[in-house]
Amino acid sequence: ATHGRALALHELERHAEAETAWREVVKDLEQSSGTEAADTLRCRGHLAACLLAQDHPEDAARLLEPLLAAFERVLGAEAPETLGARNTMAETYNRQGRFAEAEHEFRAVLAGRERALGAGHPATLQGRADLAGVLKLQGRLAEAEQEVRAVFTARERVLGPDHRDTLMACFNLAVAMAEQGRFAEARPLVERAHAGTRELLGEEQPHPRLMRQVLGALKNRP
Repeated sequence: ATHGRALALHELERHAEAETAWREVVKDLEQSSGTEAADTLRCRGHLAACLLAQDHPEDAARLLEPLLAAFERVLGAEAPETLGARNTMAETYNRQGRFAEAEHEFRAVLAGRERALGAGHPATLQGRADLAGVLKLQGRLAEAEQEVRAVFTARERVLGPDHRDTLMACFNLAVAMAEQGRFAEARPLVERAHAGTRELLGEEQPHPRLMRQVLGALKNRP
């Protein structure tokens, strides 16, 4: 019951209450199953994610570093749980401004997902988008654009040109171009993304509205 309650609180984003519940679950599992039982490790991973969601990256990092090593010992380096913990570790480093370490972890997650799931799997593409984000934070805009372009190309191929995720990837590519001063190249991509999302969602939804604002800004740039 406590495990189910912790999951429910986490889903409801009631993170402080979820943290308390996960701590109870982890304590019970450590006593009943051991500290390196798979279920214990998974629940410690939920606890770490809960700490990060409350903007406690230092606490999350202290929990995640030994947890990641334990996942690798017990389940293997490319088990979904291990890659999930590594991804949370990357997000934790990112939140702390430890961008080089975050990049290393995001690259490891991406490589693992490519091998386990394939290059076009949604989780793999999200990993590539995460890598693009940390490259951008380091000022490596051309490298970030390459990753964003790869996400867009894959989503367009797998999902089709009019899918919501393809249109969002199209917009992200346009933003990557605009951030490098290539406004003329970015403009038609924003127009495409705006037209598509407006058709799918309606003009006043957050994404179409944001795209409309960006398009207005680009029209004033050479």
